[in-house]
Amino acid sequence: MEERIVLGSGRLYIKEFQKGQARPSDDMIEKDENLLGLIQGGATLDYAGTFYTAKDDFGKVSKTIITDEAVNMKSGIMTWSGKTLAALCSTARIDDSVQGKRTVKIGGAANDNGKMYLLRFVHIDKQDGDIRLTIIGKNTAGFSLAFVKDKETVVDAQFTAQPALDNEGTLVEYEETEPGFGVSIEVPTATPPEGAVESGTEITLSCATPGAVIYYNIGDSAVAEPDNESTQYSTPIAITANKTIKATAYVGSAYSEVLTASYTVE
Repeated sequence: MEERIVLGSGRLYIKEFQKGQARPSDDMIEKDENLLGLIQGGATLDYAGTFYTAKDDFGKVSKTIITDEAVNMKSGIMTWSGKTLAALCSTARIDDSVQGKRTVKIGGAANDNGKMYLLRFVHIDKQDGDIRLTIIGKNTAGFSLAFVKDKETVVDAQFTAQPALDNEGTLVEYEETEPGFGVSIEVPTATPPEGAVESGTEITLSCATPGAVIYYNIGDSAVAEPDNESTQYSTPIAITANKTIKATAYVGSAYSEVLTASYTVE
């Protein structure tokens, strides 16, 4: 594969994982329900090795071996809830017994649940192909919350990888794919099709691929192409002025080609 320039951030997914279980498929991991939260400042993966070098007394013979390795994945989580905090702290307990209220209790070494999680960071790049980083581990660095005037509260998370991805001691898996690799998703369709319509006409978007989620942008003829950060389609779109709709369909992090439908109001 060719070298690439990586621009932009991505999405961070989390799913509870037990050592020895089969790894879930990408589609099972990359669900909205598994989003740890929308992130700010991207994500960072740090790898560090510890080495020991043995030398003879005269410096003529030496041998270096690796004695330890550490992988940490860090990210700032901007949208979060009590459930997010529970994933960040192994002593957290959630109480949802009161309608409309959630209580999270944190602390007490005896409450350590010992849970590990599969962390998946997905960087989407329609031009050069996607990147996935996967680790299995737990948060060992605690967390901090700062409520500051006129500034969003971001939870800094750091997960330390455990050698649980396979039976080879792998700590992190980096995967890059060519654009559109492995999945064929139908291009969304618009009803009625592009052309002249009466003011107030509602445009319905659909996709023939099972389980596909449609995202769209609407604007003038130069409207940007959509991705999974665009508006998620749920109800028909009313056209009251000349507009162009651009839509794409996602299954997990795989996506279709873009539909472009331009409408003029009679």
